[in-house]
Amino acid sequence: MKFLIKTILIAGIAYFIADFTPWFAVVGVAFFVALLIRSSGIGAFMSGFIGIGLLWIIQSWMIDTENASLLSTKIAQLFSLPAGWYMIIISGVVGGLVAGFGALSGHTLRNLIQAPKKKSAYY
Repeated sequence: MKFLIKTILIAGIAYFIADFTPWFAVVGVAFFVALLIRSSGIGAFMSGFIGIGLLWIIQSWMIDTENASLLSTKIAQLFSLPAGWYMIIISGVVGGLVAGFGALSGHTLRNLIQAPKKKSAYY
């Protein structure tokens, strides 16, 4: 449940601040959400990766459909890619990696500041 909440928070906050901040502000969003909500390292990374990756893919696809795929097709030709939708996937992966590492950094700082909970034999 925490994973889903973190993913939605990261994507939601990043969506609302996208008009006011540069593209790399997603690192700060993922960092602070992972700092505030405890999870495992892989959970922190994946929540940032999925949250921003899906957000950027959806936003890129919406922009691409509005301009009849003209821009993505021309950029794909510049990079010798067979189709324009490769650019949409690549942008989602890049955004996901950036946010994932930001969230992992927030998780790591949380572990440095506050020791992780000790596992008990009863749960």
